[in-house]
Order: sequence, then structure tokens, then C-alpha cells
Amino acid sequence: MTVTPSLRWTLLLGLLLLAASGARAARLHGHVVDDATGEALIGANLKILVAEAATGRAPRRGAATNLDGYFVISGLVAGPVQVEASYQGYEPRQVQFTLLDGLDPLQEIRLRPTTLALAEVVVTAEKTERELKQEQVYVGNVRLDRKQMDLAPVLIQRDLLRSLLTVPGVLPSNDFSSDLNVRGSRADENLILLDGVEVYNPNHLGGLFSAFIPSAIKHTDLLRSSWPAQYGGRLGAVLQVTSREGNQESLDGEVSLGALASSIQFSGPTWKLDNSSWMVALRRSYIDLATKAFSQEEVPYHFTDAQLRANWDLGEKDRLSVTAYWGDDVFDTSSLDFSYGNRALNLNWRHVWNTRWYSRTIVAFSRFRTELDFGGKALVLQTNHINDWSTRLQLEYHHDDALSVETGLMLKSVSTNFQAWVLNDHQWDIDVPMSEVALYAQASWRPHPLLIVEPGLRGVVFRAGGLTDGDAYSVERLEPRLGVKLHVSETLRLKAAWGLYNQGIQQFRRDGSTFSFLWVSMDSTSQPSRSMHITAGLEADLPADFTLELEGYHKRMDHLAEAKALMEEHQADDPSSNDYLFYQGRGESFGADLTVKRTRGLWTGQLGYSLGCAVRHVDEVNDGEPFYAAFDKRHNLNLLANRSFFHQETKGWPFRKWVRFFRYNESSAGLTWLWASGPRFTEPYSATWLGDDGLNGEESILHNYGGRNAQQLRAYNRLDLAWTFTHRKPGKEFECRMGILNLFNNPNYWGVEFNYTDDPGGLPTKVLTDGIRRLPSLELTWRF
Repeated sequence: MTVTPSLRWTLLLGLLLLAASGARAARLHGHVVDDATGEALIGANLKILVAEAATGRAPRRGAATNLDGYFVISGLVAGPVQVEASYQGYEPRQVQFTLLDGLDPLQEIRLRPTTLALAEVVVTAEKTERELKQEQVYVGNVRLDRKQMDLAPVLIQRDLLRSLLTVPGVLPSNDFSSDLNVRGSRADENLILLDGVEVYNPNHLGGLFSAFIPSAIKHTDLLRSSWPAQYGGRLGAVLQVTSREGNQESLDGEVSLGALASSIQFSGPTWKLDNSSWMVALRRSYIDLATKAFSQEEVPYHFTDAQLRANWDLGEKDRLSVTAYWGDDVFDTSSLDFSYGNRALNLNWRHVWNTRWYSRTIVAFSRFRTELDFGGKALVLQTNHINDWSTRLQLEYHHDDALSVETGLMLKSVSTNFQAWVLNDHQWDIDVPMSEVALYAQASWRPHPLLIVEPGLRGVVFRAGGLTDGDAYSVERLEPRLGVKLHVSETLRLKAAWGLYNQGIQQFRRDGSTFSFLWVSMDSTSQPSRSMHITAGLEADLPADFTLELEGYHKRMDHLAEAKALMEEHQADDPSSNDYLFYQGRGESFGADLTVKRTRGLWTGQLGYSLGCAVRHVDEVNDGEPFYAAFDKRHNLNLLANRSFFHQETKGWPFRKWVRFFRYNESSAGLTWLWASGPRFTEPYSATWLGDDGLNGEESILHNYGGRNAQQLRAYNRLDLAWTFTHRKPGKEFECRMGILNLFNNPNYWGVEFNYTDDPGGLPTKVLTDGIRRLPSLELTWRF
């Protein structure tokens, strides 16, 4: 019998139909939550258990949960299926479901937190992060949950931003600041989101504390470079903070007492509302109260934070949530009143349409203000406000296990206002509205089990005016993005990413002002700043439970704002535009970040090294020659080591008596060593005495400076020690965190001032500003 081509195609079609009739495709979707509180677990890993898994081969189906704890696994066969869910710090769980053809009910998988982080328990938990990296390109991304934040060094009190300062590629300005200068970008070039609402100033007290209350934080993602198309409006990095949703099962709380500030947090189910929860957290510093009580000289400064989140499940497929934040810094004396603060409000509605479509709608308001009042308008009065209204619509489409797409639309309206009076003279009146419209699409495609491709495109329109202002000056930009990951083997993965980014609003410190920062939107005299990121690297799973990550990056930036050394003479009734305030220049940064870490077992830790260079080029600055950015620090090395102790692990150790004294269930000892290149500064090489011919007919000195930021102070070197005791009972927990910062009392200079003499041509005297010297810390926390 001769098989003709037509018969061959008929037989093949019949076989396909027969296979389809015997094995119909099905999907599994749902949420992974904490069994004790009902809160969603972000980044939990799920995998389908199949017979082949016993041979050591990778599972054929899997997924990771999104920011709402939601997952979709497609390409399954109707019938019984077994899935394993795991999340770091939780006991992995295997659950069996029966999938029915045409019916895709939402499933809920509840995981229990581990009571003790014993080695054999954490072994499975560590696999979660590795498997998560296998499912995503994950370039430049650092994930941090509450447990990992607790392992970071403590400056007076736990703090989110200070926890991130141990991440390679993230550099602080100095000991007193938690500003994040990420891979050669300034702190104001970071997009900071709290549950989807933008926070413009995340710091208190010049950066000593961040604005985020530690007990209210559930999860944090830091994207250091080359992030996907879901995010825009900034050049440097993205910090996405997710707050706690609250306890749906029972009332719980946390009280934390620190040396300079204390906080309290409560959460629980909402009365008479099923499947609902709320969380409220409050914090206040008492620097003013402490100095008033124990010193003759009062420091009239304090800050206050309040954060609220409420959630309500409207049905099986709908959830409505609200996030609110309020924070203020106040420095108030008889002659000087300086204050600044954030306000943020966010309404979030998520909906599961079916196993393919998932949507999230966000309406948000954010406000940041600063006010400097030194004798009112008669002397000096300066105010700067920024108001941000935005709407975001995000839509996820899950085609199958190899392809998913997220698309979205964002509408943003921003208004910035700067007013300044000096000696009753109204000098500045800048009130510039700016609007931003962005449309994006981001795909995750797996054409081969060993290859992941994530293409994206974002189109954005910046307008120096309102959304409906037809005559507004506008700039249109396209921002293509691309990420690729190749699984070379079970333990080695290569990755690369590229993208274009734009920023329409910038912040800089006005020269001569200690207290005030100025936010300004783009106008017809300035362009939105832009950058191009290229990132490439590898991930490797090493023996003895170590992981290695190496990434190299290159950023090119244009239209960067550089504040003018002196404000030009100006009156409020004159046209006020950005070119009165700053120049625009170019920038470049490049380097490499290496991380070796171990996050399971009794011994955990991290070794991180960063090699980086950040250069700026502004035609009107430094005689037109390129110069190093002030935050350029070529070498940065950090070492973190932590040892956990438990009752059964302390036999024979000299700590056995401490067990009886403190009656703790577990404890941990930590060591942190930081070494970095010294800060940069500009040094004068001479001073010319002008005498009576000086400025304004008064005696004065003309300073002659060398190259901008051409000099460096001595290298930074600091060793910190910490010990944490934890005592647990059912439903209760007490924790005592003790530490010593800068054990060897190194000065770690971060600033330079120059004192001049009347000697013609005499060189100035250099005066260095110390960092934090040896400092003990203590924090007590009760959880119930």
C-alpha cells in the first residue's frame, strides 16, 4: 500500500485529534498565602511533581507567585495533579488537586512558617530562590523579605534602606545617610514605590532613618539596572516596597523600642467583614524628648510616621486594598522652623478574570513638601511642594507555560511649586505642571526549556503642562527593553539585558542651602533626562550550598541636571524656567558587582565586591572637562557572617549558661565588615587676597579650585558586631538585639571644610568631618 502525502496528513491529523480527545489541556491557578495570617506570599515557587522528578531531571511545569501571591500553571492534563509549594522561611507543602476539563476554580495553598530555622528545614527553603531565578531573567534584581532584612547590620534600629546598603552596587553617601546611589546613579534617580504609589523622599533626619516602618514591610524588590517595561520615569534603579496586608485570622502586634525611636504595629481581621484584614503602624523619634530630659541643650527635632493598609475580598476573584502613609520631620526653634514630609494614598483593585487574564487597577496620590522659615518673608522663607496624581491599569495574559504578557497604561499629573522670599523680596515663583502618559507591553517567552527571552516596549509622552493642555511643550520617547537568560547547565545560568529609560522630574540641592532640596519638572528650556543600560552576567550554584552572582553594567546618560554654583539674580515676576537653576550635561557609569552568599544552615553570610566608576561632563562646569561624580567610589567590599544557635546546638559551648540566664529559644551572632574607597571632594590650591577691591567693596578672598571631585579622602573601614536573643512561646515572641558599630573606632571621614587666613596666597586649612565612631545599639521587640 502506497502512503500518499494527502493520506499521510490525514493520518497525522487523526492522531492529533485522538491525542487531544484523550488528554485535554487544563490549568491550575490560585494564591499562595501564609497559613497563620492569610497574607499573600510574593515570589513563592510552585512545581508540578511528575514521575520523572525521581530521576533527577527538572520538573516540566512550574510557576512563581506575583505581588498578590497569584500563580498560573498551564499545559496540564485533566485529572489528578500533585503540586509542591515552597517559600523561604516556610515549610514546603505538597498538595493534590483534581483538574476538570472546562472548570478552573481558584485554589488556595497555605504554607506554615518554620518555627526554628534548623539546617534541614532551611535546605528546602533555599531552593525556592534558585528555582525562582530559573523562571525569570532576574537581571540586577535583589529580593529582600522581613527575615533577610533582620540579618542586616543595625544602625541604632532596623531599617530597610540600610539593609540594602550591603547589596553590591549600592553605595551610601556617608554613615549618616541611607540614600541609595545605585550603579553610578544619584539617589533622586531611583523610582521608589510603596504598594504602587510613588514616594519622593524616603528618608528622615538627613538619611539616618528611612521613611518605611520595618514592622509594616513584607517584601522588597530592588532592581539595580536594566529593569523591564513595567517601570518607567526614572534613570537609576527601582525600589518596590510591599507592605503587610494584615492578619485575616486573629489580632497580632509588634512593639519595638530603640535608642532614638520606637514603633508599634497592629493587624487583624476587619469586624463583620469576611476575608478582610487591616494593618496600622506608628513610629516616633524622641531625640527632642531625650535631650530635654537628660541634657541642658535640647535638640528640637523629631519625626513621625504612620502607615495603614486595609484589604477586603469582594468575592473569590476580587480584592480591594487601600494603603495610606503620612510622615513628617520637624526642626523647630525660636528663630528657625524647618519641616518636610510625605503624604501617600493608594487604592488598588485586583481581579482574576479567568486562568488567562488577570488585572490590577491603581489610583494613587503622593505629596512631598519642604518649608524653611527663618524669620518669615522679612528674612528668608522658602517652600517647595510636589503633588502627584496617577492612574495605572495593568493587565496580565497567561497564554501557556511558555508565554505570558503584561501590558499597561499609566496617566500621571505632577505639579511642582517653588517659592522664595529674601528680605521681603519675592525672588522665585516657579509653578510648573507636568503630565506623563505611558503605554507598555512586556512579554516572557520560553522558546526552549533552557532559554528565556523577555522583550518589552514602553512608549512615553512628557508634557510641560496638563493632560488636556493642547499647546503644552511635549517630548515623545520610545523605551525598548530586552532580557535574555540561558541555562547552560543545572548549576550555571548566563543572562543579559538592555534598555532605554527617561525621567521628566529631577531633584538637586540648591547651592548654599543646608536644609532644602528642590524638585523641578521639565519645561520648554529643559529635556527629560535619559539613559541606556547594558547589563550582563552569570549565576552559579556552588558546592557547600553557596551561590555566586556576577554582573557587569554600563550606563550612558544625557540631559542630567547639574545645579548652578550661584543663583542668578531673579525676580518672581520674571519668567521662571529651569535654565535659571541648573545646567544640563552628560554622564557615564560602568562597573561590575560580585556576590557570593549562603542563606541556609547555621552559618550564613555574604561576600560582596563592587568595582564602579561614575563620570559627569557638563560644558559649563570644570572648564568643560569630564569629572567624577561626588558619589563615585571605585572599590567597595563587604563581608557579612551570621551564626545561629539553638538549644540542641549549644551543648558543650560556653554559651550554655547564657541559655539558662536569658531563657532564649535561639540566638544569632553577626559580624559585618565594610571597606570602600574614600569620598571625593574638590580641593582649592590657592587663595587670592582681594582687600578693599573685593566683592561689594569689602575685604574678601578669591578661592582657586582644582579639578572637580579630583581628590579623595582616606578609605572607609568599619567592623560591626551584633547579637540577637529570641525567646518564643506559643503566640508570643521577645527579641533583644544588641550591637557595636565601628568596633575599632575608625574616623571614616566623609566631608571636608576649608578655613582661610588673611595671608595673601596662603593655602586653606583642611577640616575633616568624622563618620559614626564606636556606638552601641540596643533594640527590644515584642511580638504577639
